[in-house]
Amino acid sequence: MYSVIMGHLGSDMVAANAVVVVARNLGTVLCFGIANAGGILIFLLRPVFMNMSDLSAVSQGYLNIMLFINMYYVIGQAMNSAVISGIFRAGGDSRWGFICDFIDMWVYAVPLGFLSAFILKLPPMWVYFLICTDEFVKLPFVYRHYKSYKWLKNITREF
Repeated sequence: MYSVIMGHLGSDMVAANAVVVVARNLGTVLCFGIANAGGILIFLLRPVFMNMSDLSAVSQGYLNIMLFINMYYVIGQAMNSAVISGIFRAGGDSRWGFICDFIDMWVYAVPLGFLSAFILKLPPMWVYFLICTDEFVKLPFVYRHYKSYKWLKNITREF
């Protein structure tokens, strides 16, 4: 659905997004290994991404802003992923993470993206920024669930 939104915003946005997805995925993988350092590595690799493809001036402008947004995005994603994928699953509660991610994407991020792109007709970078707030919107709910200890299940079997 994000691709549909980006496609509506024009070919320059699609081109910049294609490159930034690679950057975000790199940052995300690094976040699992070295937590919040992924944001710093996106910043350090910014010149590489800015020079690695033949983008129009508009696409390069989008990419520049998108890389900065993703420096922060991967920090929120790393925090949520560590708790949801690590702590909650290890505690026997994989269902809550699925529900949280489903609601965050389909009740918050995708509708906000459609609203901001198709109805409000906001500039592309505002649409992208709003879509990327999903990890930070989810963060307080993840933290509250963590503090509730409802994720802690008895996962041992008795024979």
